[in-house]
Amino acid sequence: MRRYVGTRKRQAGVPIKEVTVPQHHPLGAEAEVDFGQVQFYLGPRPVTGWMFVMRLCASGKGFHRVYLHQSQDAFLDGHVRASEHLGGVPGRIRYDNLKPAVTRVLRGRNRKESDRFVLLRSHYASWAPRQLRCATGEGSSPATNEPSEKASRCSSSITTSRSSS
Repeated sequence: MRRYVGTRKRQAGVPIKEVTVPQHHPLGAEAEVDFGQVQFYLGPRPVTGWMFVMRLCASGKGFHRVYLHQSQDAFLDGHVRASEHLGGVPGRIRYDNLKPAVTRVLRGRNRKESDRFVLLRSHYASWAPRQLRCATGEGSSPATNEPSEKASRCSSSITTSRSSS
């Protein structure tokens, strides 16, 4: 029915308005983190790695780092380096892929976090437990706030040209 109405409106010349919902994020209040697979060349060889991305929601400023493994060490290191790079810790962090920090998925939005992630979060005291949980299969946010890593992955891979160095 929706397609039919849209087709009829276009045929009748009725202008179709684009609708957007503005979002407001106070500076430094919120960030998004993703840790996803990327493809790239290391010298002449194609390599699969993992890109850690933290992006501030208000300014869009981001931090990207590629690791050769998806270990908990890389995930935690990404947080530390991102906080140093961005000059502080956001008040709240939303995660798209929290697997390296979770030891067990419980009911609903509840998670059993790894001891090391709890220690890191405790060090940066502003990360409250309720802010770290997403329901299984739940998207992190609207397309305008997707971590830049997702947008640049194009079907879950980045392919860069080979360098001569």
